[in-house]
Amino acid sequence: MKKYILLIIMPALSLGFVSGQQIEKWYPLKSPKTFNSYLYTFEDTLYLNVDKNYQFWYFIKLKGEQEWIKRNFYPGKFCRKDNFLFRYNYEGLSRSNDGGKTWSIINPPIKATDMIATKKAILITNYVWGGRTFIYKSEDNGDTWKEVYTFDYNYAANFFENKGRIFAAGFNQLAYSDDNGETWVTDKNLIDIRTFTAHDNIIFASGHGYLYKSINNGNSWKLIYSPTFSPSCMALVGADLFIAGGNGVFRSNDLGESWEEWNRNLPSIGAQDLILFDGTLYKSGKGLATITENDLSWSIEHVHQELPSSIIDMGQYEDKLYFSVGDYHGGVFYLLGADNELITYSQNLSAYNISTGLLNLSKKGDTTYAHYRSHLAFSTNPQAYWTVEKHNNYIFKVKERNENLIGMSTSILLSGDMGRNWDTTTTKGFKEPYGETCYPAGIDFDMKNDKYFFIRELRNGRGICNDNSVYYSTDPSKSWVLIEEGLPDHFVGKSIAIHDNTVFISGNGIYKTQFENPEFWETVNDTLMVNSIHSINNVLFGLSDFNVYYSDDDGETWNLFGDEQDFGSKLNCFSSDGEVVFIGTESNGAWSNKAITTSVTFNEAEKRTTIPIVQIMPNPGNGLFAIKADNEIESIKVYTFTGQVFNGFIFDTTSGEFNLRMASKGLYFVHVFTIEGPVVLKVVVQ
Repeated sequence: MKKYILLIIMPALSLGFVSGQQIEKWYPLKSPKTFNSYLYTFEDTLYLNVDKNYQFWYFIKLKGEQEWIKRNFYPGKFCRKDNFLFRYNYEGLSRSNDGGKTWSIINPPIKATDMIATKKAILITNYVWGGRTFIYKSEDNGDTWKEVYTFDYNYAANFFENKGRIFAAGFNQLAYSDDNGETWVTDKNLIDIRTFTAHDNIIFASGHGYLYKSINNGNSWKLIYSPTFSPSCMALVGADLFIAGGNGVFRSNDLGESWEEWNRNLPSIGAQDLILFDGTLYKSGKGLATITENDLSWSIEHVHQELPSSIIDMGQYEDKLYFSVGDYHGGVFYLLGADNELITYSQNLSAYNISTGLLNLSKKGDTTYAHYRSHLAFSTNPQAYWTVEKHNNYIFKVKERNENLIGMSTSILLSGDMGRNWDTTTTKGFKEPYGETCYPAGIDFDMKNDKYFFIRELRNGRGICNDNSVYYSTDPSKSWVLIEEGLPDHFVGKSIAIHDNTVFISGNGIYKTQFENPEFWETVNDTLMVNSIHSINNVLFGLSDFNVYYSDDDGETWNLFGDEQDFGSKLNCFSSDGEVVFIGTESNGAWSNKAITTSVTFNEAEKRTTIPIVQIMPNPGNGLFAIKADNEIESIKVYTFTGQVFNGFIFDTTSGEFNLRMASKGLYFVHVFTIEGPVVLKVVVQ
């Protein structure tokens, strides 16, 4: 197992927080910089678009230059025709006749989401979720437009050009034009195409689960094996074809006939884009890496220290600390081990639409469970592969108690099977929602022995809190008791923590009640506003938007933990192993009160070195398919497009016949578990 040192910083200071001594400074932990990044080239410039929580940055690199230049807005995409430069971004479609110095907005009939310039025209297409997608053409540089093609049904379309032929692809069909977009030929055998790459007359087209190859510039296509179940991007470096998706990057030196993993030296294998520029292949995603035609080994590309790093949550897992990091796809998290190895556990999680950060990590037997708001991921080899299931509950917090799990939604939930199923407890004793637009929401809870404390609020249709109340119960399956005496009229509770024999709540002030007899609240500090409160080794910690406070006298006095520190971002989360205090920020990584040397481990020894080859044919089909695999199939699971388990299928292990005729028409995800590992395929029932 190879280690790569990320950071070496000053020797550690004594902690001192148990005795109440203040620390001298905070240390940036240099947690993984994660962001969504998309690559695009236009003429002599490479663009790196960075998207973090719908805030945009971009960096440019000019051909022949080494340095990246930062810009402060989202550039979109460009094309050039005649003396005009065209651009579309979130502002719409615009053009410039002075090389991009000034721009004027164009108002075509559709909102452009992709465009391409031909010899005689500009073509644009639009993105419509669940609706019809169109192609419009302009031969007078955007002054007038006419509709030239309509997709039967599509939710995305994109353009590609090879040897004068224009391709437009989307979810359920491919179209191409040989006359600058005036007439189109439709091919409905190709579905869900997102990206193309070409080598002379050989074209590769890939999407979510499919990889096609044409040797005659798109006149006919053949479905070929894809080594990644979610191919999102492709690129050619000389005669080497690279394809990438949620489970990594793969290389073929025989134009798609065979594949090998190509993830060594990558700190994060998930890819957003692959693009060749100035003799170098760039891979973007959660970091930027490069290879060249002369050296096909990956190296890390450092773009800019201001790239965002969002830590959503953190917590303890066995002897490790986990970081849940902000990401458009979600699911990504890292572990900091006892020897300060920073290990990624996101091998294939980014391929799933998990839109929230990790709530809790737990382990039972040989299986590790990762709990998200609406998903459960579990694995016996978490550095290699995860199985993901969607559950019906929307959970905001998870804690372990004995061998059971306690969850929080609009009420307290209980699970005895590690989060696969959740039982709802009673709402007896809770305040009733009032008005048609009022709904409940869980805020925070804590428990000790058999007593639970729960902050619950009622919100109106605009999400504004109308009522924020605190309850306790010794049996949440039977009833709850409201504790409101002593709280201000417009109390806004954000966090609750049991500290020895006292219960503390924080929000617009800090208040406490007795654990044994929680009859009323006493004011501790009505001016200190902390978003979360924590009890660690008989010390109370409070996290505000920009500072950390502590109290070692049961809340009587509160002081800054360390000197006032500019963390460069809002504070999101807190954790401690009893010796070191960690905080996570919204956009500036993680920090600790102890200097730590971190290293990152790339799990080469534990990673699967071969990908099982599984094929389902014909695909699309009428529901009766044949499954072929290069090794024994142990089991199969089928999921609908919305993530629900579909049990109405028959698999004959003897003949390999796979019957989905009970399924409605549409897209299904087939998880095939072989003795060499799992494979996820997409199947379309027509």
